[in-house]
Amino acid sequence: MKSTVESTLTAEPSPPAEATSHEPSHRAFYLDVVRGFAVLLVLGRHCPANIRIHPALDTISDILHQVGYLGVDLFFVLSGYLIGGLLFKELDRTGTIGLRRFFVRRAFKIWPAYLICLTASCLALAFFDKRFVANEQPLESVARLMWPAFLHIQNYFPSTRVLSFLWSLAVEEHFYLLLPAALLLMRRGSRSGNICYRVLLTFLALAMTCLLLRFAAREANPVFSSYANLFPTHLRIDSLMAGVALVATTRYCPNLTERLRPTRWPALLIGVALLLLPWFFPPLPPGKYPVIYPVEFSMFSGVLFVAAAHYADHPASSSAVAQRLRKLLAPVAAVGVVSYSTYLWHGYFAPPISARVMHFFHVPVSGSGLSTVVHYACYVVVALAMGIASYYVIERPFLALREHVAKRP
Repeated sequence: MKSTVESTLTAEPSPPAEATSHEPSHRAFYLDVVRGFAVLLVLGRHCPANIRIHPALDTISDILHQVGYLGVDLFFVLSGYLIGGLLFKELDRTGTIGLRRFFVRRAFKIWPAYLICLTASCLALAFFDKRFVANEQPLESVARLMWPAFLHIQNYFPSTRVLSFLWSLAVEEHFYLLLPAALLLMRRGSRSGNICYRVLLTFLALAMTCLLLRFAAREANPVFSSYANLFPTHLRIDSLMAGVALVATTRYCPNLTERLRPTRWPALLIGVALLLLPWFFPPLPPGKYPVIYPVEFSMFSGVLFVAAAHYADHPASSSAVAQRLRKLLAPVAAVGVVSYSTYLWHGYFAPPISARVMHFFHVPVSGSGLSTVVHYACYVVVALAMGIASYYVIERPFLALREHVAKRP
């Protein structure tokens, strides 16, 4: 039950914002669970293998492949929630936002792993990819196509489709440029309670604007194109603002937040249902695509997931059931910690490396049976291994350096 448009959609996690506490040991556990769940959705979407061994496992593999692209909206909402929380905290304490410090901290978080991975990908394209090695000047050919990615505008340039999974990082960068100034304007002359309503109204206005722009994009481009109808920032930035609206509500409307606490588990179930909806939708005619779904539904699903994680983390429960649940979800949370690096390296490098591992052990990479399960597992392990290596070799050293260059406010 796959639609044409869904088979063309790609997703990737945005770089995780810092946890709301100062030390890594105090990371918000369930927010890391959401990160881990989102990146596993993405891996299921991009896995080059489809499990074909048993109807139940086959169905799970097909569902992950079809709905995995929705993981991008989980990351968008989560990023808006965390970055918005950091900025609101600084606003409440100091009355302003240190723009220089904010942008320097973001740069140290995002750019090292991103630029190293992007450079490595371009070199691999030039010297090992059959599409470029035959050119007399392969490096120049790759540079002519990929230069927008170095400027974070790749979501508007179809020439970068060879590394199309990087598109959402451009949306993130544009959001980081706009959000601090927008919050400063909303905070001007307002009490803490008023800014919550201003943020909510801004989100509603932005969501309606993005929806109208998506309708306009469909009229202008009747045949679906990711770079015209899905990837542009002005069509997707509402998901990030949804996270900001959520954290504003939890921070400045505590009474409302507490009244909604008993609904956290039903909200989580509704979020799961919204993510699974594409599986039950009938296929669309070639070139046709929905405007309201999947973007709106996946955005609200992300809000429900992050809201449930917020309630689970604030305050963290010490009951026996809660402790067992934390132990059960600990591996997913660990994946969430390395989700940014995992995505960066999984997109271009994990498929060929996992295929080479399969060939080394003389396991076929196509067909059916147990080999499909092995290939699936090998791909996930390779992607996570590269993510872990990048996290410890690149991310963490630069994060430590960041604390010397631009300390937290």
